Amino acid sequence: MRFLHYMGVLLLLCLNFAVAQTAPQPIALPHAFNGWVMVSTASPAPPQLNPDQQALLTEFGLDAASEAHYQQNGRNLDLTVFRFPDYTGAYGSFTFFREPNMLPQKIGDQAASGVNHVLFFHGNFLVDAKFDSVSAMTLSQLRGLDSLLPIAKSSGHPPVLPKYLPPQNGDLLPSTIHYAIGPIGLKLSGAPLDASQVGFKFSPEIVTANYRSAAGQGTLTLISYPTPQIAIARLHAIEPAFITSTLPGNQIKRSNSLLVLASGAFTAAEAGTLLASVSYDGDITWNEPTKPNPKDNVLGLLSNVIILSVILGGFMFVIGLFFGGFRLLYFKFRPEKQEAYERSKEMIRLDLR
Repeated sequence: MRFLHYMGVLLLLCLNFAVAQTAPQPIALPHAFNGWVMVSTASPAPPQLNPDQQALLTEFGLDAASEAHYQQNGRNLDLTVFRFPDYTGAYGSFTFFREPNMLPQKIGDQAASGVNHVLFFHGNFLVDAKFDSVSAMTLSQLRGLDSLLPIAKSSGHPPVLPKYLPPQNGDLLPSTIHYAIGPIGLKLSGAPLDASQVGFKFSPEIVTANYRSAAGQGTLTLISYPTPQIAIARLHAIEPAFITSTLPGNQIKRSNSLLVLASGAFTAAEAGTLLASVSYDGDITWNEPTKPNPKDNVLGLLSNVIILSVILGGFMFVIGLFFGGFRLLYFKFRPEKQEAYERSKEMIRLDLR
């Protein structure tokens, strides 16, 4: 019974260890970097997120967020760091949180800055930094922070779909590019479709971008499906309501597993030229590790715990059988030793009257 009790305790401890290893860990922000010193773990001015933005972060799989207030020689920095399971979540959130008037910068994988605001992502992390004012020095200091982020080794690679957006002689507006993988992102991207038309049960990827046109701006939407067959079915579902005589700029085509849609203030000629410049080109990328991360493989960890418990139990049984059997054999061939042992264990009685 005592053995079973010990084995139960051991199994319980192993299960608690497994749960602790698989639970998301908080983001440990540096106490100081490049002259900036943390004065509070709560930022006085964190990003003001509306319900759609909060839902968007959840859609991209946000698993942790931390904020802190830093100071340097009287200057202030409010820092918020978001962590996602992979590159896709950080990149997609960056495309929506980036403001149209921001200028591109070289920090991490991609960055943009405004008057007092810098946004960048690296791997599976998105960083939102608000300064009193942004300068070349502050950008350089953020590069130091970037080097301290605990980037996941299996964060994957950039989505391939945005690479299909044609520059069109500089008419593409890079700050309007949005990458979506769910209905919230679709709604916020401004794509001329609803979730039922896209069919998110087929796991599509969506990229939208605005282009300059003779009459203003139009939108190019790319939707990538896992197979050409799915793309054909969705084309038939979208095309009847999308193509109308009153909107000549609304045009659609399929290229292998890719649907390309032009909409908005395009002329028929502009839309046709834009669609013709997009062509599917098969490209294989590894967005996920070839082997699961041991910390994420809960079933594998639990099975190993059970196997280890069985091995330890079997080992203890064999050891107990060996020592117990040796003792029985010893007393069998040396009965006098057994008698002496039993006498030594007898209770001493004093027959006092």
